[in-house]
Amino acid sequence: MIRRRLFEAFAKEARGEVDPDLCVAMGAAIQGGAIAGAEVSAVLVDVTPYTFGTSALGEVDGQLYPYQYVPIILKNTAIPVHKSEVFFTVTDDQNTVEVRIYQGENADALENIQIGEFRVEGLSKAPAGNPIILDLALDRDGILHVSAKEKKTGLERRITIDRAMSRYDKDEVDNARQRITELFRAEDADELPGSSGDTIGAPADAALAALIAKAQTKLDAAVDEDRAELIDLVEIIRDCQERSDVVGLEVARTQLSDLLFYLET
Repeated sequence: MIRRRLFEAFAKEARGEVDPDLCVAMGAAIQGGAIAGAEVSAVLVDVTPYTFGTSALGEVDGQLYPYQYVPIILKNTAIPVHKSEVFFTVTDDQNTVEVRIYQGENADALENIQIGEFRVEGLSKAPAGNPIILDLALDRDGILHVSAKEKKTGLERRITIDRAMSRYDKDEVDNARQRITELFRAEDADELPGSSGDTIGAPADAALAALIAKAQTKLDAAVDEDRAELIDLVEIIRDCQERSDVVGLEVARTQLSDLLFYLET
């Protein structure tokens, strides 16, 4: 049905010569072989899921705008990565520059997510056009190291942004954690409807309880899609427990376990 719908929308047949399940399995096999020390024909690399950049005075929609987004590390760039860009002061004797770091793809920096900010003060007296070098270095742990240096004097300021590759705000994470906690807060196996005999409790066993607890710990670092899937799977587990759906519970448990394994590796 998906293939048919795609053909109706685009008047082209979808390419189907690559089996997506096979791609995933091959990737896992290659990574496992590399970890085990075997010689492999390909190397899997980490990439950044978002673009990182700063704002500057520039032209947006034909007008000068102080928050034009200037991408520096582009989405899907292999990490670790280090990129530099040169910017210039806009007024004579300008002694301060404000550096704002954003995550996103929009040409308007204010429509992206600001993840860091700092000031470089005490610049030398110079005509407009004094060069400032901005360096961004993203490592495999998702830590973004940012520095801004006045080329003429070497004056430099630095910041470090943890979990730069996570896309969330604090309220979203708190709400997500609360949703998971509330699913099991006041309930135990004896209080659930139909919890006698061979039906399922909440949580059904210590292993499932540990799995739920681990899901909570991963909310901070998970990107939006993974965080939503964590919550959905926990809610499915809860629903299966209420319906005494043993098969559905095992499917959801396996999916949650696989997702946690993916997030940890």
